[in-house]
Amino acid sequence: MNKITSIKNKIILILTRRIYQPPPNTPPEISTTTLPTIGIRLLVSVLTGMWFAFFPIYLFVIYMLHEKFFSYDFFSDGVFGLKTFFFVLLIVLMALSFHLWGFLFLFKKACIEYSKPQPNKYNKYWWWTYSMLIVSCGFHLLLLFAGTRENQGIRLISFSLLGFLFISIACSFVGGNTFKKMTDWKPPIFLIFISATIPAFNTEITADLISTALLGFNVGGGVHAKVFSTEHPEKVIHEGKLLLLTPNNAYFRDGKQSYRIIKQNEIFTISIGKSDNKEK
Repeated sequence: MNKITSIKNKIILILTRRIYQPPPNTPPEISTTTLPTIGIRLLVSVLTGMWFAFFPIYLFVIYMLHEKFFSYDFFSDGVFGLKTFFFVLLIVLMALSFHLWGFLFLFKKACIEYSKPQPNKYNKYWWWTYSMLIVSCGFHLLLLFAGTRENQGIRLISFSLLGFLFISIACSFVGGNTFKKMTDWKPPIFLIFISATIPAFNTEITADLISTALLGFNVGGGVHAKVFSTEHPEKVIHEGKLLLLTPNNAYFRDGKQSYRIIKQNEIFTISIGKSDNKEK
């Protein structure tokens, strides 16, 4: 039994060292040849920051393009709300990504620990990897069940693939030579390219993700809404699918290729979502 265990440990050690080869512990030498690289890396960092500051606007432009409307006041008066909305959405997506694919991140950490000169066979990352693998299987089964039940398989597969992309990016920052990663400008450029092209070439999926988030906050995405007269609450001025609620206007779907804008003021009251009385 001990012999079998010893052979198994040797096989695991060989595999993990093939997957992850630890870098030498020699400190990097900064030469004059690396100074231009550092300059390029700083410039790329600035461009990356500017791109991701613009990224929420980019996603909403794709959503508006897909839904055949455009809101000027949303970008002029609702920038703070837009960034807050995107920040919350990002946190939710990161949490979902870790529950779906977090075992890959922990597996890489376990490989790093195991490939050290004196590896710990029972390092904590192995147990966390096994635990997260069980959690991941459970979450994927839930997504599969929900997708087949509500006929939204493509939407849920998109969430899963997006989560895989998040975890892949996180795994790329684990291990390796820290100085080399700090001066390497190629990964940020690749990240900008991927984040720009994937939503652009998958506008339907991108619009569906934004629509789902807007539905969660009841501020658009096709949620049912009514516009009442403030003076005559029983009078319904307009009723339909709300595409987007901005600080100044409400945008409603009005046909397949058209939309209606209703300005928000003290004359109108907008009721979003179906009331309990209607559902009963």
